[in-house]
Amino acid sequence: RYGIPGWKADLVASEADAVLGGLRGYVLTYKNGVPVGTAGIDRSNAPPGYVTLHPRDPDREARRVSLKIRRELGIRVGVIIVDSHLNLLRRGVSGVAIGSWGVSPLRDLRGERDIYGRRMRFTVVNVIDSLAAAAALVMGETSEMTPFALIRWEGVSLEDVGSEEARVPPEECYVLQSIVDGFCLGST
Repeated sequence: RYGIPGWKADLVASEADAVLGGLRGYVLTYKNGVPVGTAGIDRSNAPPGYVTLHPRDPDREARRVSLKIRRELGIRVGVIIVDSHLNLLRRGVSGVAIGSWGVSPLRDLRGERDIYGRRMRFTVVNVIDSLAAAAALVMGETSEMTPFALIRWEGVSLEDVGSEEARVPPEECYVLQSIVDGFCLGST
């Protein structure tokens, strides 16, 4: 439908939780609670004739890696599985957390004071996506061959949780609902 090859369209249909829309050569999908292009199917950095796919359960895979490192090395680490994605009304890609384990995904700043003493009313920082964006910049997109980034930051809270808390159902997403409402009202 969007001018992508049949094999890829079939794979997108089987991998995506939902197809949100697209343009010629590009399909925006929803997979494991994250909007991603072509359900995370990627030919870049895959051998000829192959594609890479997201893990079936990214949080479970991140947990497996985190616990293996803890068991074998005796250190506690959080693991974030990162893919690149497009940001609304911005050029270029950045990293997004498609799954995580061992890192508190959010930092709630509501009730805290800003530099002028005003209480924050709405701000909740998405820690895992912020770290994913920083890691993706270091790991690269092409021939860097850097599959892991080590981030040391005292601001990270290590907890035995996945990324679920960072996900918002589409019907509760401020950005998505604002766009839908805007189009329904005919504004641009």
